[in-house]
Amino acid sequence: MFSMMDFITPVVHGGRARWRLALIAYGACAATSAAAFGALLGMGGRVLRQQLPIEHGAAALPVIVLVATVHELGVVRIPWPQRRWQVPSSWRFIAPRWIPSALYGLLLGPGILTYIPVATYYALVAMAIFITDPGCATAVFVLFAVAQLVPLYLVGRGAETFDAAAARITTWSSHRVLLHRVNGALLAAVAVYLIWC
Repeated sequence: MFSMMDFITPVVHGGRARWRLALIAYGACAATSAAAFGALLGMGGRVLRQQLPIEHGAAALPVIVLVATVHELGVVRIPWPQRRWQVPSSWRFIAPRWIPSALYGLLLGPGILTYIPVATYYALVAMAIFITDPGCATAVFVLFAVAQLVPLYLVGRGAETFDAAAARITTWSSHRVLLHRVNGALLAAVAVYLIWC
């Protein structure tokens, strides 16, 4: 994601107005592809629910969340399924500049087509499946896609040069362990809720 993050900055787009257009293009396309993916997960969950008793889903979700929790807390490393593929860097040369941003959004919106840095994503997928409602699962994944805009905005907001944007990304990367621990704590709270409520 860092290749895409440093691309969607005002300095690359030649000013704040074009950068905002790139953010909007990314966000709209990410939300669209994430909505489609969420709807598919919800429909798959509905079909699964017809095949299995509801108790299986009620038991499986806390287990998945607990496994994600121990992974995020660094207790056990779980080899989660994912692609190590990154978005094509050649897209950076497509003009106008908002088009690559839109393409990045289409690919990264659902989260499944590239590197996944946190196990929370897998808990989110499981929740979308076990919700068994395509509309709710769609909403969950649209929120996921919109949340991807936050780091893009924060990196580009005050970055007047490419080096400043790259420095922000490097600084955030240095806090990766803390991110995983906070993620793990939040997942633990979700697991407790799912087990006792």
